Amino acid sequence: MRDDVRLGEQPVVLPGQVWLAEQIPGADLFAIDRAALADANVILYDRRLTGRVAELLPLGTYAEPLSFAAGGGISQRALHFAGEGWSVVQLVLREPGRPPALHRIGLRPELPVTAIAKHTAGPDRRDEASLAELDRLVDGAGDDLLTLVLGPLAPVPAVARLGHLFTAFGLAG
Repeated sequence: MRDDVRLGEQPVVLPGQVWLAEQIPGADLFAIDRAALADANVILYDRRLTGRVAELLPLGTYAEPLSFAAGGGISQRALHFAGEGWSVVQLVLREPGRPPALHRIGLRPELPVTAIAKHTAGPDRRDEASLAELDRLVDGAGDDLLTLVLGPLAPVPAVARLGHLFTAFGLAG
């Protein structure tokens, strides 16, 4: 399990942002992804990651499994929640030996995106660009797993800036 994220490097999932994080079946989540899960209002995940999400789900966070039709790209549910000003983390499954499937997004090309290439040894590598440069970001990660930080997707409503409004939810579906 990766615990080498220093204090001050913990992610902040902002209102209206979507963090799209690749995961491998059965592997521990990287520290940056665990911290993002703890910070998000909404967690969406591939159904094959249910056990891992159930172990890590923070109290007060809403989580739901995605339909199998969502594939490896950003889901319409993630876009919906982020468009309403919620902070969203979506966990997508990356099968070993298969290339990243995160490039199938279809949003405004000027949308800001940060690509975090997660290393099993050594520090993670970050690259900031616009969505128009997503192919370059994905190619630059090579075989490393990626977490893409998109947005914010829309202006953040005042109610979302108030913080977590719910005290408890849990796994849906």
